[in-house]
Amino acid sequence: MERPPYTTSVSQNMDKIAQEILVLIAYKLPTIDDIRRFRLVCRALSFAGFDVLFRRVSVLNTAENVKHFQEVMRIKAPHQVLLNTRHLTIYHGTWPLVNSRKDWLQHCLRLHRSNQHAPNAAFGHYKRFVSSQENGPGCEARILTLFTSLPKLQSVSLSHVNTWSHTPFNNIHFEKLLDRILILPFWGSFVAQPLSGILAHLNKFPNIKRLNIHGTLLPEQTEGTYDGITHLEVRSIIRRSESATRNFLLSFPSLRSLELQMDSCYAVEEHTLSLQHLHWPQLRICTLVDLCTTEDELFTFIQQHGKLRLVLLNYVTLTQGSWGSLLARSGAMEKAPMIIADFM
Repeated sequence: MERPPYTTSVSQNMDKIAQEILVLIAYKLPTIDDIRRFRLVCRALSFAGFDVLFRRVSVLNTAENVKHFQEVMRIKAPHQVLLNTRHLTIYHGTWPLVNSRKDWLQHCLRLHRSNQHAPNAAFGHYKRFVSSQENGPGCEARILTLFTSLPKLQSVSLSHVNTWSHTPFNNIHFEKLLDRILILPFWGSFVAQPLSGILAHLNKFPNIKRLNIHGTLLPEQTEGTYDGITHLEVRSIIRRSESATRNFLLSFPSLRSLELQMDSCYAVEEHTLSLQHLHWPQLRICTLVDLCTTEDELFTFIQQHGKLRLVLLNYVTLTQGSWGSLLARSGAMEKAPMIIADFM
């Protein structure tokens, strides 16, 4: 079949544009699907979008999926396909452990799908999956494998498979796993275990500057300090212990931007946080979500961060004082940051 005339014209025009410019255009595309369509236009755009397609990589945090990732790296790394990856998303889930086929069949998290395997086959897949999780590399070792495989990594997101914002979680490896083992992970979205694995290796990779935590986090006492992280996003944190929460947040002393969301599913007292005890000398942008505080605490926090330029407040409740007074006091500061509050 002959190529349509307009396609030939586009291809010829694109060949006249410097490849660096086409790559920059590809980097601006918002989604993977946009990049894929971009690459279908002509050969020049296909080359330009190729490395960009692998700029963001996601991996399901299971022993078998990380092993598959290693195998892909052995094939692709000589061609430097994944060596341009800047952002890694690690999806985490915790599956129930049952010993008998009867318990597996009767488990409340077992799936019933029209295209499912025969129960015997699915239970066999489940047992092999559980065995690989128990006997394969641990969570900390798996994360080290991922970090080592991506030498230009700059940003890491840890996300629980049960955490999503507007649309359900959609990951091909996750769906294939569910089709084989026919059992869902636990509904809780706690991410403390994989986060410990990330923190154990974080200082070995100084290029990683951003850490996003999307899941339920119950902080424990943190011994390390992670000076390399300049951007931290935490959704959502449970404040059971004031000292443990403060210690965790202050273990990132070089923050330039912070997004902190308290877990709205718990009691009001667990939404409170003593802001006046938190200080990051280089902080410029701060977002606080679902937080209960007082006018004095919030003003003190703003006042002691002299480089702060933008404060975003979403669903923040003042238990004492008023917003009018806070904005008036903040506006009178010599270098007042912009404060944007959203109460809806």
